[in-house]
Amino acid sequence: MCGAIFLIMRLITVFRNLLLATLMLISVAVAEGPWVTEVAEGLKKAKAEEKLVLVLFTGSEWSEHSKNMDKDVFSKKTFLDDAQKAYVLVNIDTPEKIEKSVKKLMMKYGVRAFPTAVLLDADGKKFASFAAAQEASVKDFLARLSKEKRRKVMF
Repeated sequence: MCGAIFLIMRLITVFRNLLLATLMLISVAVAEGPWVTEVAEGLKKAKAEEKLVLVLFTGSEWSEHSKNMDKDVFSKKTFLDDAQKAYVLVNIDTPEKIEKSVKKLMMKYGVRAFPTAVLLDADGKKFASFAAAQEASVKDFLARLSKEKRRKVMF
């Protein structure tokens, strides 16, 4: 009888540990999400996955256009699923007082307004940029990404 109780307790411990490990992995995957926050990380991922890079310069705390685009486009499952087929997603979310490192990136890619989409190849070469708020729906934004990708391939 003691052996059976010991075996049951051992199985409960093993299952509990498996459940905890699974929950930890799920929480890490959810926390990371589809967006990375560093251009270098996005480029590394793009090379490994043979994709392009979409860098969004946003001001989610202070820019109304950024807030609207996040609500209407960037957070939508359809956008995330479709955009990730060809692009690694990088979000440079900027406070109102812009840090020096972000200013350097903005100068490098010619960003003057928020939100701005910058498209890079896996080597970091810019092939397009546009004011993201011009494409204010998921359908329009995805169409623009497709158009810019086709344009890049042609030239």
